[in-house]
Order: sequence, then C-alpha cells, then structure tokens
Amino acid sequence: DFKEEEILTSPPSYSVDSLIDRYNLALAQGVLLRAKWAKIKVQDSPSEYRRLFKYIKFFRLLFTLTPQETGYEIHLDGPLSLFRSSTKYGFQLAQFLAPLVTFSPFHLIAEVAWGKNKKAKIFQLDHTQGLKAPSWDVRSWIPEEFRLFPYRFSQQAKNWTIEECDQIFFLDGQVVIPDFPLTPPNSSHKVYLEIFGYWRKKGLEKRLFILEKLPLIVAASEKLCVEKELFWKESPQLYFYKQALLPEEILKRANQILGKRESP
Repeated sequence: DFKEEEILTSPPSYSVDSLIDRYNLALAQGVLLRAKWAKIKVQDSPSEYRRLFKYIKFFRLLFTLTPQETGYEIHLDGPLSLFRSSTKYGFQLAQFLAPLVTFSPFHLIAEVAWGKNKKAKIFQLDHTQGLKAPSWDVRSWIPEEFRLFPYRFSQQAKNWTIEECDQIFFLDGQVVIPDFPLTPPNSSHKVYLEIFGYWRKKGLEKRLFILEKLPLIVAASEKLCVEKELFWKESPQLYFYKQALLPEEILKRANQILGKRESP
C-alpha cells in the first residue's frame, strides 16, 4: 500500500484511440470536482431511468427528482455543496460521468467554481459531444457492505431468502431503490432493505413519510452523513450503523415490520 512500492512492470494495453477517449473523459470529470450542483436528463424510458438510478445509487450520490412534462430532471448535489467528505464525494461524482456518457441522449448542466477566485461558471455536456467511456459494469466493484451483507444475513437468518433487488418504487415524489428484498420462510411477504449512501438529515426526514406505505428498512451509515449533526429517530424502519450492517439488527427490524403488518 506504499506508493513507492507500486511499480509499473509493463505498460497498459491501451490503443491510441482508447487512451484519447480516457483522456477526454478525464478532462470533463475534472470539472465536476468543482461542482456545486449538477442536473441531468436522459431518454424518457422506464428502463433507462432504472439503469440511471442504479448508477446514482452505486456511486452513493445525493439526488432529488423533479417530474417534467416528459420524464424527470435529476438534481445531484456537488462536492462544494457539502459540509464534509467533499473530496471523496467529488471523486464519486466524477466517476459517475463514465456510465452517464453511455446514455443516448443525455444532458448534463452543472454550476462549478472556476479558477483561483472560484467564480461561478456553467458547465454543459451532452451526447452529441462524443465522449466515450471504457467498458463499465457496476458488478466489477461492489462496496463492502453490499458484498458481505447477503452472506452474513443468510448465516444469521438461515430460513430467510435474500437476493438482489430489481424493483424501483415511486412514492409521493420519491424514488426508492431497495438493495435487497428479504423473504421469511413459508411466506410471500417481503421486507425491503435500502442502504443509504451519502445522506442529509432532510433526506431521511422525507423517507419517514413513506415508511408506512412500504415495508422498508432504511440503513444509513453514520460516516456518510454530510452535515454537522446526525439524524436520530426511534423507528424499527430506520437503522444507523457505524462500520458494518449487523444482520441480527436487520432481522429483528424485519420481524417487527412483518408483525406490525400482520396484526389486526
């Protein structure tokens, strides 16, 4: 893990064209490191929005959704709008541009702080400018909490089923993208688990309004709060964790939710 020990033993197998494509993409990604906010639109198609939301979720970006006459406008918080974790978050936003350029059409507009005086400038990008990204697959890198949790939960709740979720819920103007549906033995009822990425207090407050409509557990990392104060609320459907999700906590909350729904 020491930089001086990372020795290049052979050159990467890039063609001239692929190297130029990576360079051009990196120039645009560098601009987003200075973003205060960004807005994006893609083709008005359920499958395209589902794919886009999965990328947003993968990079743990903060976003809000505004319905338009056709489709939605997605507002992403930029690194300069955050109280803390701005460097790491800015890197996540910059990386997000790689899968975004695979959409056709797409349009991005962002406000960035430019130059030594950090003057506000508008940066725009769309599919007509020909940016290309290397082959991209979300499954090529999975955050630790996503990778380890299914196995650990299966060991704790041996008769339950846990799988990757392919559903997206639109409730009261919110997009809910669960990560895992949890199914108890001998039952068709499911409890969904959504692992929050970077989050603000108001984001969790909004989730409170829909928790009664959906059997959902929202898990939020204390490390990924981007404000001074954490949000604390007593509810079996809100779970705050420090280092890793505890399967026994999720199982306890899932049973509470199912018991509440089945009670007269």
